[in-house]
Amino acid sequence: MIASLLFRYPSASPQGALLMSEYEMGQWAGIVAGGLVFLAIVYAFIRFARGMSATWPDTAKELNLTLNVDEKGSAWTNSWSRTTLKGTHLGVEVFAEATREVVGRRRTTSCAVTASVAGQQKIFRMDVTKNKPQSGLPLVPTGSPKFDNFRFVTGAPAESVKLALTQKVRDGLLQCDHWTVRVVGTGAQVIVSTGELPTNKQELQALINVAVLVAAGQ
Repeated sequence: MIASLLFRYPSASPQGALLMSEYEMGQWAGIVAGGLVFLAIVYAFIRFARGMSATWPDTAKELNLTLNVDEKGSAWTNSWSRTTLKGTHLGVEVFAEATREVVGRRRTTSCAVTASVAGQQKIFRMDVTKNKPQSGLPLVPTGSPKFDNFRFVTGAPAESVKLALTQKVRDGLLQCDHWTVRVVGTGAQVIVSTGELPTNKQELQALINVAVLVAAGQ
């Protein structure tokens, strides 16, 4: 009985102490590794958050646009924010807007760029997606493998959509790293929108450039 009880406890011999030390070292190594992974995740998140917060001010500075930020609430309550850019880019009047709303666990975001058309353009609407749509709507091929192999276009009227998808516009859309980008021509304006907020200035400027290029007929 006593021998059975003693067998359950770690040996007090030097060899037992060595084994215990190796076990403890293994535990500490796991804890340190887990801590380093956690710190790496926190560091990456901080860099990502700083990049997002600098996206609109940096774009405003580089494109010489007027920045306005309106925020309500806080991280601990329901919150709402609206960030806008306004001005002229490449000779075209533009207005970019991003909204973010958090109500409880629900989070909604949107981003839209409106560019004024000089004169009058045809009315059209198209969705440009990374994945082939399952809606069954007919695709509008551009005839450019460089574009058609990476983006799928649906919209109407097809001829107006093709007319808007010039080489410069296609190149700009390839730089938009969003799952879906909607481009609408109202005749007097071109509106480029997405449900995802740009995570860096390159993504935001790509949306602005697409709107300006379509509005200018380039």
